[in-house]
Amino acid sequence: MDNIDSLTRRIDSMLGAERQRIEQFQRTQTMEYQLRQQRLERYEQVMRHLVTILTPRLRALGDRFNGVVSIKPARRGHTREMCFDFRSELAKIALRFSASPDCDVRQILFEYELSIVPALMKFEARRELRQSIDAVDVAAVVDWFDERMCDFVATYLSIFRNSYYLLGHQVQDPIAGISFPRAFAAATLQRRGQTYFFISPETRDEFVRRNPDPVLERNGHVPQDSARA
Repeated sequence: MDNIDSLTRRIDSMLGAERQRIEQFQRTQTMEYQLRQQRLERYEQVMRHLVTILTPRLRALGDRFNGVVSIKPARRGHTREMCFDFRSELAKIALRFSASPDCDVRQILFEYELSIVPALMKFEARRELRQSIDAVDVAAVVDWFDERMCDFVATYLSIFRNSYYLLGHQVQDPIAGISFPRAFAAATLQRRGQTYFFISPETRDEFVRRNPDPVLERNGHVPQDSARA
């Protein structure tokens, strides 16, 4: 009963076994960290190549909406993204493309996210594509981005054909007698605080001929019209 050797041996054995488990854990985690860093290096290498291919395509999309979109490329850690904010009186439209590694850095996650506020119609708000970092199909990635950009353009255009979005944004050409979205006006005319919208420059010119401005004519001025693309 007074001999404590057996007790101390048991305790030492338990502590020794725990130290071994900790050391094994440390070795395993160190190796996993090193392998993860190697995969991150591979990911960055792949992304540098993809960026040279995808960036011009995304820029081409932005160029088609020049004047109504602001583009913000960004990089947060290992995530790369490009955000498009569209200016429209009908809705707030934000489009985001991004690429990031998964938690284990074994796959690349490509994401497409579209936000339209207010959401008055059905549309695809999110899509994703996953590719193995060690076997990226570049052609498939490019095709996926191209399809998503075309999907967006189709959705964007449908907003301007949607009666819910156009409610309160319809105007009428006083000459042609047709109604159309204000954004579709080819020309406008300011006359005594009122704006007139025209489907073509020809109908605007006809309006001016039919409705001369006596104030301008009396002062010898030519009516100042503004064309809208």
